[in-house]
Amino acid sequence: MADGSSDSRTSIIVALIVAASTVLAAVIGLFSGAVEIPSLTGRPGSSELEQTVQALEGKVNELEQRNGELEDQLAEASSVGTGSDTASTADDDVEIVRQTDGPLHLDNYSCITLDSTAPDWDATDYQGDFCLSSGFVEGENLTVFDDEPSHADCDARTQLTSSTPYEGLLDKYVCVDSDGGRTARVHFTKIAPGADSTEIDVEVLVWKE
Repeated sequence: MADGSSDSRTSIIVALIVAASTVLAAVIGLFSGAVEIPSLTGRPGSSELEQTVQALEGKVNELEQRNGELEDQLAEASSVGTGSDTASTADDDVEIVRQTDGPLHLDNYSCITLDSTAPDWDATDYQGDFCLSSGFVEGENLTVFDDEPSHADCDARTQLTSSTPYEGLLDKYVCVDSDGGRTARVHFTKIAPGADSTEIDVEVLVWKE
């Protein structure tokens, strides 16, 4: 009896040791990452991955389409033409020689010299390279622009004339060449026809080239 009881106890102790070892190994494996519990891994199935890939591909296509639209808008905004209806307001790197601080007054049959350094731009009767005559403004290679032209716009102008009616020039611009070969821009800020004379105010900018 004593020997049988001892053997039984030994068997129970061995079984407990084996069971404890198995549990301990499982715990160690879980925390070390060697053993994964399927319900805790959080790994998506193949169908979930396919849905995610399809959603990302749709987003990429949407972004590519939007990028193409933005490129078209940028190209349209960057296009610059010449003439009175397609003037550009882009800034230039060309040096400015001189410009008026405010409106410069012109009377009928008076002229200014665009290359002048005098305070009144040598405003005199009948002498100068930009003149106001009876119903017309006169100068070399005149071109009218509806919007403020840049130096590049003035330089590329093709609709050239030596005179143009001042009627309708209010708030418009004229590109003109000086006697010294410089390019100038004239802005008409006032046109006041009178019974005996017409008064015109202009703002002038002269580029170095």
